[in-house]
Amino acid sequence: MASAAAITDARLLERLMLPDEAFLDHFVELASHFPAREWTRRSFEHGLRYPWTRPDRSYLLRDGETLLLHDVGDAERAAILERHLAPAAGRVALLAIGSNVAPKNLAVKLAHHEDAEDREVLVLAGDLHDLDVVAAAAVAVYGAMPATLAASPGTNVRAAVMLVTATQLTTLTWGEMTYRLGRLQGARFTVEDAVQGVELDSPLGFVSRWGAFAPDGAAASLAAIRATGRRARGWTQRELVDRAADLVLGPARGGAEALTRSGYRDPGAAVARILPALRPSAQPFAFPGWTPIAPDGTLPPAKPAVASPGTSAEA
Repeated sequence: MASAAAITDARLLERLMLPDEAFLDHFVELASHFPAREWTRRSFEHGLRYPWTRPDRSYLLRDGETLLLHDVGDAERAAILERHLAPAAGRVALLAIGSNVAPKNLAVKLAHHEDAEDREVLVLAGDLHDLDVVAAAAVAVYGAMPATLAASPGTNVRAAVMLVTATQLTTLTWGEMTYRLGRLQGARFTVEDAVQGVELDSPLGFVSRWGAFAPDGAAASLAAIRATGRRARGWTQRELVDRAADLVLGPARGGAEALTRSGYRDPGAAVARILPALRPSAQPFAFPGWTPIAPDGTLPPAKPAVASPGTSAEA
C-alpha cells in the first residue's frame, strides 16, 4: 500500500489519536449509555465460544456468501487473486485475528455498503510468525476477553489477512473501538498452501489499547487459536473470564458467571470497574515494527507482495 491517506474520516481520526488515558475516560462515559440486557445461559455460553466459527481455509466473502478458494478451479482462483491483489484494486492487507475472521460477523459489518466491491472481501488464511494471539485486558459486552497481539519470537499462530477497500478499512476501524490501527512492519505472514506464490508481509493490524492480559506475568494466549511454538499455555475463555472475575470481584465471588451478569445488568458500571481492576495485569504491545496510523490518516508503506504468476500486488 502506498503512503497515501488510509483513513480520511475526521471523526474517526480524532478518536484514534486520543491518548490512552483520554480514551479511557471517553469509553467509560460512552459505556454509561449502553442499555441493560437480559443475561441468559445461552448468551453466556455464546460469549465463551469467542472468536466463533470461521473457516480454517482462505475464502471469498461476497454479499454474505462464502466461497472457499480450495473448492474452485485454478483459473477462477487466479482471477479472484488478481481482482483483489492487483494494485489497481486499491485494496490493502489487514490482519484478522479474532471475530473478523468469522464470515457471519464480517458479512454483517459490510452488508450496508452500496457498492458491490465494498461488500466483497478476500480472506487469506495462513500463519503469522513471531507474534501470538492473546487476550486483551478487558471483558467485552458479549462476555469474553477479545483478541489482541503480543510479540512472541518463535511462535507461529493461525490468522488471516483480509484484502480490504478504503471504505471497508474505515468501517472495520470504526467497529474496533478500543483498538489502535497501525502497520506491523516486518511481520511475516505465510499464506496457506492452497494459495500458491502469495506473500503478504507487514500487514495493517489492530492492537488493543488495554494491552494483553498477563495475570501470571506472560500474555495469556487464546487456546481457541491454533499455534505452534507458544511461549506459554493457551487459556480457554472460561479460564480467562474466571481469572478476570477473581481480580475484579475477588476470589470465590461467582467467577465468570457473576462478572458477565454484572456486565449485562449495568454495562457502564461494569466497564468502569473492570478496566481499572485489570490494568495491573496488562502488558503493552511491544513489537519493534509496530507503527500506528499518523494524525493525518496515513500509514507507512509496506514492501510489495509477491504474487502468483501474472498477478502484481501490494500489501
